Amino acid sequence: MIDLDLLPSRWTAWYPGAPPFAPDLRALFGERWLRIHSLPEAKRYADDEREYEELLARHERVATDLLGAGGDCMLLHVRFRSVELEGAPPLAAPLDPLPAVALGLVPALGWGVDEGPGGRVVADVYAAPVRWEPGVFTPLIREIADDAIDGIVFVAWETCRVYAPYDGGADLFFDSPGERERFRAKYAEWLSRRPDGL
Repeated sequence: MIDLDLLPSRWTAWYPGAPPFAPDLRALFGERWLRIHSLPEAKRYADDEREYEELLARHERVATDLLGAGGDCMLLHVRFRSVELEGAPPLAAPLDPLPAVALGLVPALGWGVDEGPGGRVVADVYAAPVRWEPGVFTPLIREIADDAIDGIVFVAWETCRVYAPYDGGADLFFDSPGERERFRAKYAEWLSRRPDGL
C-alpha cells in the first residue's frame, strides 16, 4: 500500500535534485532515460483511428512492461506557476489546476524550478496512489497524445521507474542503466534514430 506522505522523501531518494518533470530528469539522469515514439517514423499526432490504435497499443505495452500490470504507482501531475517578487513587474497567470483536481489528485510536492528578475517559477505536484492496469488509463493517454493535457507522470512505487507520456511518445526512467539497456533492446523499433535519443 502506498503512503502519500512518503512521496517527498522517496522521490528525493530516487531522483535527488530533480522535480518529477521529464526534461529535468533527463538532464540529471540521462544514463537511466529512454524515449519511445508513439507512431512509426516519429510521427507526432494520430490522424485516424488506425493510428490511434497503434499509438495506444505502444503506450499500453511499454507502460505495463515498465510499471507492471496491477503495479502500485503514484500518478503525478506537475503544474508550473510564477511567484512574483515584491515590486517586480507582473508575471504570467498561474496555470489552471483543474485538470489535476478532475483526476482526483491532491497537492503533494512543491518545487522551486527557476528564478528570474520578475520572480520564480514553482512546480506544484499533485498526486494520487493508483494501480497501473492496461486499459484503465487509455482515455488519459489519448488526451496526452492530443496535447490536451501535459505534465503527467506515473511512478512505480517499488522500483522508482517513471513513465512520462507526452504528445509524441513517452520518456522512461529506470532504476539502473542496465534496465534501460534491456528496454532499449526490447523496444528498438520504437526509438529515435537521432544520436541524442530525442
